Amino acid sequence: MTDSSFEDDELITGIKQAGLYFDENLSALEISDDILNKIPKDVIIQYHLVPVRFDEAGTLILVSDSSDALKHTTLIANRVKKKIRILISTTENIQQALRQYYDITTYFGFCYLLLNFMF
Repeated sequence: MTDSSFEDDELITGIKQAGLYFDENLSALEISDDILNKIPKDVIIQYHLVPVRFDEAGTLILVSDSSDALKHTTLIANRVKKKIRILISTTENIQQALRQYYDITTYFGFCYLLLNFMF
């Protein structure tokens, strides 16, 4: 399995310059249950997603550390039946948020493998 996270400094710099980097501490945000429940848990686990808010145009803003999320934006949008925009953050930020908001303490390892290779 290849590493699909964004941890390379040059890559992060490019993502920031493109306006696609989410630098807020996700765990410090007050995200409503309504927003948190917009994404099915299997999609959250597979694509390392944390829904944050709706923007002024009604687009659901999601944050991830996974390049797979960017590659599958249309698939994710179809699953949630909403227009979405995916921003990138650090793996640590995503891990902490998933632990806080969804009680996901094992960072995708076994569940991710099951979702991708068993079914």
